[in-house]
Amino acid sequence: MSFDLAVAVMIERSLAVRSLGGHADGLVERLDQRAITFRLSAPLAGSVAVYVRQLAGGDAAVTSASSSRPVNLPARLAARLARESSSALRDLLTGRLPMALAWERVAVSHAQTISEWAAWEAVALLSVSGGAPGRRAPSDR
Repeated sequence: MSFDLAVAVMIERSLAVRSLGGHADGLVERLDQRAITFRLSAPLAGSVAVYVRQLAGGDAAVTSASSSRPVNLPARLAARLARESSSALRDLLTGRLPMALAWERVAVSHAQTISEWAAWEAVALLSVSGGAPGRRAPSDR
């Protein structure tokens, strides 16, 4: 897995966590649990299957980047990062890569971005549990 991809999934998960942070205690932990326990219900095809297999390789497979080259990020993330301060940018990279990879894996398996998956799962968790995600989880999709 490329260094650029590792950075992108770390940043996107951090942005999603920050967006959801104040909505309910335990929400991010429930999303983490759903991401790491996710199992495919049907095989994926083509490039999506290859990408999900790469994500399953974890952080041990991350290739290093040269110290002076810029990191290539998707435009949707670059636009969001342009609004961040330098200290906020550092904070976005403090998450755990294995968890970010798990979120990306489940999101891609549902044909969504990390942010989309987290938002839809949060809505489902909060609506089923009446605002307290620790009570019970929605049925798996």
